[in-house]
Amino acid sequence: MERQSGAGAVPKDQRGKHEPKHKLPAAVREEVKAHINSFPRYISHYSRRHTTQLYLGKELNLNKLFELYIEIGASKVSLSTYSNIFKEFTPRLKFKSPQLDTCTTCNTIENMISSASTPEESATLKQEKEIHVGVADFAYECKRSDKLLAKNSKQTVPTIVFDLQQVMQCPQLTSGNVYYLRQLSVYNLTVYVTETNMAYNFIWHETQGKRGADEIASCIVTFFHEFLPPSVKHVIMYSDTCSGQNKNSHMCGALAMVVQQHPTLGTIDQKFLVSGHTHLECDQAHHQIESKKKHTSVALHHPSKFFDMVREVGPAKKKFTVREVTQPDLLDFNPVLLRDGPLVRKVDTEGQPFLFGDAQWFRFEKKDPSAILYKRTLYKEEPFVSLNWKRNKKSSSLPNMCATRKYFSPCPITKEKKKDILKLLPQIDPMYWAFSQDLVTDQLAVDEDPDLLPDYDVAEELIRQDEMEND
Repeated sequence: MERQSGAGAVPKDQRGKHEPKHKLPAAVREEVKAHINSFPRYISHYSRRHTTQLYLGKELNLNKLFELYIEIGASKVSLSTYSNIFKEFTPRLKFKSPQLDTCTTCNTIENMISSASTPEESATLKQEKEIHVGVADFAYECKRSDKLLAKNSKQTVPTIVFDLQQVMQCPQLTSGNVYYLRQLSVYNLTVYVTETNMAYNFIWHETQGKRGADEIASCIVTFFHEFLPPSVKHVIMYSDTCSGQNKNSHMCGALAMVVQQHPTLGTIDQKFLVSGHTHLECDQAHHQIESKKKHTSVALHHPSKFFDMVREVGPAKKKFTVREVTQPDLLDFNPVLLRDGPLVRKVDTEGQPFLFGDAQWFRFEKKDPSAILYKRTLYKEEPFVSLNWKRNKKSSSLPNMCATRKYFSPCPITKEKKKDILKLLPQIDPMYWAFSQDLVTDQLAVDEDPDLLPDYDVAEELIRQDEMEND
């Protein structure tokens, strides 16, 4: 009801009834959303069973997205507006963090120190960090000591380090539209012999195999059989603690199989650096490969061209060695673990629970491949504890371990990825078109990013899978 006054009716209050002059039109908001939706999303290869979190490509960040939005001549919006719309997506989209040698434990403790409420609490946290850093530094010192041993042993006890390079995209193009399109993943595992400074690169692509525990272990097995000099009796290995790739039952099965079958190798020590403090010599090799990739005159339009490019990396007398991985090279180590072979036990021979996350040192010996020796530290004085692999504890012998071929046909990619790859054909050499056109797809395939590591220990998940299959 309108209010009355001596001069007549008082008009209704119109505050809040008008659209703000600077409100973003709905059409422009939808335009921004459509642009964000035009970029492919990925899920972590390791944690896709446990989360629906989606990530954008590793080359992207918010500023890059906004820059690309402006380049297409879309409606003008500010970076802050674009950012606010990006944050509205449900579930939230994330950008993949760059792979830097940063430590979650150190960062967490530092944040806790900065917000500590008392000097006593701060002092306790600082001491906790000192202990953690001390353990990490000791692991580096152990590696230095083993490298010196390798040098003095005249290559009879080499120290090797190994790690995966970040995924390389094929074809390698610089045009702006590649940000909107999926490309084929090319993988490289580098095994680096520290005393000779030789880098052995095992390269394959995603239609040949994935980038999980079996594939990494297969490359290590190939290295031992094809590149290890016959004079070598003992090898010391260092890697990071990635449970989905290096620290799991599949790798243990592979190394136990090697010492059982290799003609000269008698002992393998597998040691791990502390998570977040995992600088390895092969990191420099990967940096050299990335630098060569950026400046090469070779058109990287096919996976085979990556082989040629890596062969040109390194000093004249020590060019990198490339081993082109094929499907027959990639093995399934489940038969070693589950069928007539051994099985990792839940408890060690002292009756203590065994968890992969606790182990910092594994030892495999030809004289008794039925036992895995392990330590929770890298101290040489600390005695090894044994894990018995034999299914039948009463049996005096262990069956010959034998892995089987993992893949018998090309690994399919998603239909969306193939469509994106085919869109790039006008920009690549026609001689490689058939390769892209013949890529196999499957509607059940998932676009995974194998560089996205899990935030939990998947080694225990692998053990649970093994136990379920065994039951």
